[in-house]
Amino acid sequence: LDPSKLAEASNRLLSCLTPKLKQSYHLVVSFSEEKARFQICLDTSLWFNVYLQNQKMYDFTKAINVARQYITNTRLKVSPEDEAPFIVDYKETEKDKAFVLCPYFPTGKCKNSKEMCYLDDHPDIICKVDVVTRDGRQTKCNFYFAIKLIVNELSNGDRKHKHYTNKTLVQHKPFWDDLLSKRQKLDFYSIAINYGLWETGQSQNKYAQECHAHIHLYFTANAWNKVKKRISDPDVLLKFNVRDFSGLNYLLQDCAELEDKKLRPAEHLLVLNAVSNLSLAVEKIDRNLSMLKDNNAALVKRIEGNQRNLISTLNNNNAALVERLDNNNTALIKAIGSLKQK
Repeated sequence: LDPSKLAEASNRLLSCLTPKLKQSYHLVVSFSEEKARFQICLDTSLWFNVYLQNQKMYDFTKAINVARQYITNTRLKVSPEDEAPFIVDYKETEKDKAFVLCPYFPTGKCKNSKEMCYLDDHPDIICKVDVVTRDGRQTKCNFYFAIKLIVNELSNGDRKHKHYTNKTLVQHKPFWDDLLSKRQKLDFYSIAINYGLWETGQSQNKYAQECHAHIHLYFTANAWNKVKKRISDPDVLLKFNVRDFSGLNYLLQDCAELEDKKLRPAEHLLVLNAVSNLSLAVEKIDRNLSMLKDNNAALVKRIEGNQRNLISTLNNNNAALVERLDNNNTALIKAIGSLKQK
């Protein structure tokens, strides 16, 4: 677990993807003893399009079988306990959110103190770096740490205020230094980092191109309970309790998207093609049966004709044989009569 090598591995993995596959993907890093396992999880719909889908029906059938087998195997590997999600609905009203940012604070117009303002949060850290949206506009990042969600017991102290994206973050050696020290303290077993549309999927700005860097930590149930025992603030502990489930399982989400967007329509097309082929096969069988029936009728007719010819020939041969026998008998009688006279 060398931070320099972890940063280098991240850089190599992110740089090897083709543009077609960069629309949505995430990087998963799992830690085991003194090793880290990197895994790039691609958008399964794009994966299906780029690597498997083909115009030839044989390859198309093979692609469908591979995709269905992947979904089945993945679902069998995921424990039912991992399927319970924690979902934040960003369309809910402000009063129902876990915290509310004072709208005047980022601009410096809020005249009240943190204790006096009726709105919840005046964050100590807020990113004011200029970023570019997908439609080419410049806007402020405005990523901030809500004070109500900061766990002082787990904090390492001051942080440098610097803007990172998820791409630049994992290629930054100090990030891995900090992450490994956090892992010693918190004992999480894996991290996940989203990119593309998966990164901005929960952004309130639909034109966002890249969000301020953030990672997802995954804990075992025992490690999570140990983390919660270190929290003294009851309000913070309540927010941790509602996150006892790890959230949407990315692998199951990938399977659902692949199944809904690509596999079911493809399987339907395959069934229609099979029905069409079956109909053609049935028509061919009908034609063969009709031909066989005609051939059988012709064969029976020919056999009947041959039978009549055979019977006629036998009758003629029998008549000739009888006539010959009669002639032989007459000649024999005459010969015997001549012998008696002598």
